[in-house]
Amino acid sequence: MLQFLLLLPICGAVAVMLFGVTPRIALWGAFSFSLLSLALAIAAFAKYAGEPLTSGIYDVSAPWISGLGVNLHFGYDGMSLLFILLTSILTPVAILVAGFTIKERLTLYLALLLFLEGALIGVFLALDLVVFYFYWEAVLIPAYFLIGMWGGERRIYAAFKYVIYTMVGSLLMLVGILLLYAQSHSFNLLSLTGQSSAPIGGTVQDAAFLAFALAFGIKAAVFPFHSWVPDVYTESAPPTAIIMAGVLSKMGIYGFLRLCLPLFPDASRYFAPSIMVLAVIGIVYGALLALDQTDIKRLVACSSIAHLGFITLGVFSLTTIGIQGSTLQAVNHGIIIGALFALVAIVAARWGTTDLAQLGGLATRAPILAAVFLVVTLASLGLPGLNGFAGEFLVLTGTFQTHVAGPVFGVVVSVIGTVGVVLAAAYMLRLFQGAEHGALGPAGVTGPSAAPAGSTASWWSEMSVSQYAALLPLIVLMAWIGIAPGGWLGPTSNAVHWILTATGGQP
Repeated sequence: MLQFLLLLPICGAVAVMLFGVTPRIALWGAFSFSLLSLALAIAAFAKYAGEPLTSGIYDVSAPWISGLGVNLHFGYDGMSLLFILLTSILTPVAILVAGFTIKERLTLYLALLLFLEGALIGVFLALDLVVFYFYWEAVLIPAYFLIGMWGGERRIYAAFKYVIYTMVGSLLMLVGILLLYAQSHSFNLLSLTGQSSAPIGGTVQDAAFLAFALAFGIKAAVFPFHSWVPDVYTESAPPTAIIMAGVLSKMGIYGFLRLCLPLFPDASRYFAPSIMVLAVIGIVYGALLALDQTDIKRLVACSSIAHLGFITLGVFSLTTIGIQGSTLQAVNHGIIIGALFALVAIVAARWGTTDLAQLGGLATRAPILAAVFLVVTLASLGLPGLNGFAGEFLVLTGTFQTHVAGPVFGVVVSVIGTVGVVLAAAYMLRLFQGAEHGALGPAGVTGPSAAPAGSTASWWSEMSVSQYAALLPLIVLMAWIGIAPGGWLGPTSNAVHWILTATGGQP
């Protein structure tokens, strides 16, 4: 199972390049491989019985660089599976969106997308620090080409900016790995975190923590390392933005959870208050940025900064509720942001613009699309009953209960975080109302009209079959997680217990 999870997307990328002789064949081939990967991820998630990562049940290892003790060591627990499942859900969505947005070199685009999926799954499965670093860097290759070759007019600038930010973080992480190895002589994550004490201590632990944390903070767009997000997401093609915002940003969150907290427990407790302060600044600042945007794609991009701030806040609350909430919210954000960028792509394809000044009144032309847009908007602003509420509520509750800098600190930070929820309602409702209600904008006047009410065409003319197929599963997941989040929280319990045991956090 594990080997197939790791290799199937890579095999799919090769197959698409070799046999995707026409765009249609390439699209169907890539979509089929992505569905197979999704089926494997669902099967692994359903089969998982809650065993801890140290059980070795879902674990494979083979020698790689024997002289340094580097092994091709892979394994998963419930936390890993959630991130793998998110990757496997959003990849077919991105492929479907690529079908109506990518007009040139579609075969190459789809192959790179599948290669990116394989590299991401490698990050979430790696249990050796060198292997983790290898896949972390491997993600950069397809991401660079996906941003730079397809997208807006400033896509080259955006790709260059993304590479510079990511490479700085990667070099810092490499320094941290070497510091860790110099003290412990091991790259094995399980043996390093399974010791009775931290593998390194004192100022060396602080330095290594900062090296890792800066790398992960850049990827997770923690303030003030967030400035690459608006440019990269806005200039990327919509399917690229779906994967970038939905999954690549979660690499940093996963790194915090899997590496930073258990490897550097003392430093994690020491720096947690500072990172939580940066997180709430990011929540408020990202929301204010979103409120100031007139382009709906850039508005969605800026909103991602605020949501990632919420996730980071929960991670460093060092409470069971906070960390479980942040893990769930990482999945929720991926689903919501994926749906939002898919909707942006549909609006741009149908009306030729993403400028709010040109839009307006679109609900009269596409009422079904407007209904879907409304559900996604309400999920994003945290309406109870949809998935955005469950994660945010747990994060704020865990933050309220944190004692990393005394109980008063937790109260103050959680109150400021709640301001972000209010601001989220403001910018998301502004987005929805500006695009769907009010007077019909110039784009709506010149764009296609609605089909006659009550006709079969009225249901299908607004969106294509592939567009419905991309959006409806995400809508189902928003309702499912919102109504019954327990099934998505349970698998992470052992991983959270492991993290809190290492850091001395609050159960």
